[in-house]
Amino acid sequence: MSDSLAAAMSDPLANVGMVMMSEARYLLIDLAKRLRHRHGSALHVYATTRQDADFYESINQDGLFASVNDAGVLMRSALEPVADEAAVLARARHFERKIGETYNRVAVAHRHFGRGYALGGFHHPRSRVSQHATYGQLLQAYNKTFEFWEREIAEKQLSLVVNGGKEVCCIARANGVPYRSYASARYKNYHYWTRDEYWSHPDLERAYHKVVPEAQAADIANPYLSEGSQRRRFLKRARLEVMVGRLGWIVMQNLYWRLRGYDKVTGYLLRDRLRHEVRRCVGIRRLNRAGYAKLDEIDGPFVFYPLHTEPEASIGRFSPEYFSQLTAIATLARDLPAGVRLAVKETIYSAGRRPDNFYDQIADLKNVVMLDIWERGVDVMRQAAAIATITGTSGLEGAAMGKPVISFGRHNIYEFLPHVFVVRDDCDLREILRCALEEVSPKRARADGARFLQALEASCFDLGNYDYVDLNSYDDDTVERAYQALVQSLDIEHRVKTAAS
Repeated sequence: MSDSLAAAMSDPLANVGMVMMSEARYLLIDLAKRLRHRHGSALHVYATTRQDADFYESINQDGLFASVNDAGVLMRSALEPVADEAAVLARARHFERKIGETYNRVAVAHRHFGRGYALGGFHHPRSRVSQHATYGQLLQAYNKTFEFWEREIAEKQLSLVVNGGKEVCCIARANGVPYRSYASARYKNYHYWTRDEYWSHPDLERAYHKVVPEAQAADIANPYLSEGSQRRRFLKRARLEVMVGRLGWIVMQNLYWRLRGYDKVTGYLLRDRLRHEVRRCVGIRRLNRAGYAKLDEIDGPFVFYPLHTEPEASIGRFSPEYFSQLTAIATLARDLPAGVRLAVKETIYSAGRRPDNFYDQIADLKNVVMLDIWERGVDVMRQAAAIATITGTSGLEGAAMGKPVISFGRHNIYEFLPHVFVVRDDCDLREILRCALEEVSPKRARADGARFLQALEASCFDLGNYDYVDLNSYDDDTVERAYQALVQSLDIEHRVKTAAS
């Protein structure tokens, strides 16, 4: 048994590695203070850019952090020359065996290395890495990343890793170190501490079987808090006068980054960032003029498929097994019974990103109807006979409302519900659709959905008004709830491990 694993077994809060997320930096700092004060935790902070590392060094005057580390290895080494390709390949295969994943599957979750897997997001901005990194450089960059984290785990005897991408989770798991990352439950502002890169939530099913269901059926009236605030910000940026101002702002920002030598200047290409602003604004206007159907114009029963934004974690990270939306739409259309349509609705966040003729391909399917982009998803779900998704929020909302859900993703937290059907083989889809449309009891499904939401609230913690836009929009109680939930998740796992040993 390694020293880090032994430490994790005895005290998972002894030596904590915290990957700091920019959208929650102050919340995580206050969480770190609690861990230090109440458990004496040695806190090792990991930043993804040198500038962020400098920020955490600047606030570490009282020794809150045992160390501040620059963990931006992957992107910084992505374009380094490969001196010995055979050695790089051998090392990559060593780590693939160790983590139980191919590097290609790990890369699916990465916006730069995995850009090619975002089949419905071809016009997403490109970067120097996505444009110029070779396959050998991809392997080498992941080698260096896994070597970095293995060294950190060993040298600092990390007993817990908090946050970090798929590569961080994989190497922590391979070395027997617990991993926790705060995850949005995508309902109101509830969150939980997930154990893996798929945002799994094992406590949820246990809570579902414990709660006493109430009679009232669930109804989702509004999007969860952070989605609502992000939507408002997105729509503001899509206005013509705002777009023009943002073009100038992006140029000045890029120039500032270059003058200061910031790591961010090596991210998305300036020309692609500017082009994306224009494409987004034009894309929304084209969708407005497309003349797609209103909800009340659909005759007869329909299955609802809301499109996902690409690239996005909701597909690449959470569903590496299945990520082709056009394939999902075509197979659904193929297997729907006569008289049942498939209603597809675009998300505003994908405006300007789709491949050319993307919508034309969908429109060629005779039993598919494209919905007006401004129809509210919750209104469509109420009228739908069933909902189909890969990993979208609509699947969770639909399941909570008691709608049959067809899930192409295999890691959704609601898949244990009786009215949710997971597609593991496309050949099974016809029978799955028949069961979803004919055999689900609406009354039972509504009761199970209401019970699901009760379990979700019971097994999550509430971040109150925190919306990831105003980074100080939380109070002491919010931090305490996040802290208590983290400790509880570790206590549960620790008891299970101790009993098993």
